[in-house]
Order: sequence, then C-alpha cells, then structure tokens
Amino acid sequence: KFMCNDESCTGQTFGRPSELRRHHTTLHATNKPNFWCHDPTCPRSVERGGEAFHRKDKLAAHVNSMHS
Repeated sequence: KFMCNDESCTGQTFGRPSELRRHHTTLHATNKPNFWCHDPTCPRSVERGGEAFHRKDKLAAHVNSMHS
C-alpha cells in the first residue's frame, strides 16, 4: 500500500503509486488542474463562475450524466 503523508489525510492509503500521485495532484498540489463544463448554461461552467473539476474523468462523468 502507498500512504498519503499529508496530515489532513489521516493515513489514507492507495493500491498503486499512480493513484497516490493522482490524489496528491487533485487534493494537495498548489496548482491543481481545472476542467470546466463546456456547456455555458451549466453551473459548473467557467461562464457561470462554477466550481471546476480537478480531474478530467470527473468532468467526463459529469457531461455523460448531465448533458447526454
């Protein structure tokens, strides 16, 4: 197991190093990636000032569930 050493995670573990890296990038990194919905009427779009997704797969799931 691979453990997150950030004090806010209380020993959260991951099965693969890539999962730990993704966790760190999306939760603890200073410059998190931002992905907004491309539908300008969506509350999660940059046009509406919505909160960005920090993972591309979460944006894809949002688009599939909300806009398909």
